[in-house]
Amino acid sequence: MRQSDDTQSPWLLLEEWPAVSYRTACALLDIHARQLRNLIRQGKLERVGEGHQRKVTSISVRRYGGFVAVSDRERQNSGNLRRQTAMSGSNRQSAI
Repeated sequence: MRQSDDTQSPWLLLEEWPAVSYRTACALLDIHARQLRNLIRQGKLERVGEGHQRKVTSISVRRYGGFVAVSDRERQNSGNLRRQTAMSGSNRQSAI
């Protein structure tokens, strides 16, 4: 069955988001949550955020999924998200 022209591929939609939820990453990669956590632990996927705010960077999902054509905008968004997460983590520790 052919995909219609008006429906975008989920892989192309990843360019719009710097990070996705664990559930979305599992659905895109067709893997279970445990395997996703193992891939993050092994460094094959990159996680950002803490607690309920944790997500997987879109760029790492695309690389692991075999869709390696990463746009400059997505690369920049991924870097900005990592910096924001690191800054919020340091603020949290200083407040304790």
